[in-house]
Amino acid sequence: MTPMRDLVTAPSRREDFLGRGSWDGATLAGRVAELAERRGDVVAVVDETGQRHSYSELAGGAGRLAAQLRERGVDAGDVVSVQLPNWYEAAVVAVAGLELAALTAFPSKGVYPFYTLDFLAVEAVCICGALLARRGRAGAPLVAFFALWGLASLVAYVVPTPFGGNLTRLNAFIFPIMLLTASLAGFRPRGLTAFALAGAIAYNLTPYLLLVPYRLDNRPASSSFWRSPIDFLHLHSGPGFRVEVVPTAAHWESYWLPRAGLPLARGWYRQLDMVDNPILYAKHLQPAAYRRWLRSVAVKYVVVPRTVLDPDGAAREARLVDSRSSGLVLAYRGKNWVIYRLPRATPLLTGPGAAVITSFGHEVIAGRVSTPGTYFLRAHYSRYFKLHGRGCLKPGPGSMTNLVLRQPGFFRVAIVASPDAVLDASLSSHSASC
Repeated sequence: MTPMRDLVTAPSRREDFLGRGSWDGATLAGRVAELAERRGDVVAVVDETGQRHSYSELAGGAGRLAAQLRERGVDAGDVVSVQLPNWYEAAVVAVAGLELAALTAFPSKGVYPFYTLDFLAVEAVCICGALLARRGRAGAPLVAFFALWGLASLVAYVVPTPFGGNLTRLNAFIFPIMLLTASLAGFRPRGLTAFALAGAIAYNLTPYLLLVPYRLDNRPASSSFWRSPIDFLHLHSGPGFRVEVVPTAAHWESYWLPRAGLPLARGWYRQLDMVDNPILYAKHLQPAAYRRWLRSVAVKYVVVPRTVLDPDGAAREARLVDSRSSGLVLAYRGKNWVIYRLPRATPLLTGPGAAVITSFGHEVIAGRVSTPGTYFLRAHYSRYFKLHGRGCLKPGPGSMTNLVLRQPGFFRVAIVASPDAVLDASLSSHSASC
């Protein structure tokens, strides 16, 4: 197979582009993702048929296609050849190819939950659909559809995967499919038909009805909702600590706080959150265990928004934080917010000498230390980390990072930005850099 980097341009020409400032190293997929976040509603593509699509639509379509290709076994170095006219779909394929490279370089280790009630609902619909389809004319494809959906759901329920309960999203189409199945069967037997159609429409509508309470309060989508806690945290916290925000229903905290330069204890990607922070999804959340978790991820302040919260564990966390048993100290109370401080919070960087984090972002972690030695950085170790300074990096306890510094002073840890470096790191065998 031909490596991806050779399909783009020669290394000497790439270095020339970078040296002359003709290219900043950004990729098409990265640029589309950035614009989708900042200007999602702006038109990105107008094709020859007159279709107009926004950056959000382009990024979403490309992400779904990249994930499907990855699931079908496409890997680093494979060539995917597509020939399309000057249509919107051509742009989706182009961006998806680059996103697929990112999925290959940064595979997910997480799982997505598949709840028992969701599983039982899928299986009931599949059984009813298959029984009806068997009675219809030319019903074999529908029998196969219901059988495969039911079997795939069973496997995803028994074997945890990043896909998990996402299989239930086919429920958006289940009523028209069931109606077609019933019509092919002549709407007989009537009892089974009535039960199947009633179940299908209920399964079709229930997820949307459950979203209604979360859409009644749209304040978290506005920057003004977050202004008070952001101002407080800028004044009292710092780059040496993270912030834990009890998740809102639509996870707007994952957008507004990082945008303000405040590092969060966790993000919105539930597949990874359930693996990295399982304590927050346990049936019973104990105060002592919660405080240990806060210190393990360098949290100093916990923010509780007074709005609709995420249905998976957020209400339980909020109740604990608001209780006296939490061991947290009230730091700020407002109309929409309550902020608590963790006594004796553990900073992001600790070691044999005085250690200060001066900058903590998505791409760069910078700081200074008073003496050489091995410091514990409470950031998940990545093979894509690169230390600028005398020393090296290696995996530490709890999948965090040990920072070995051979001289006092400033250091800088950055994510490798070169496409070649990312590809080389993803294809090489995992090894520590010291």
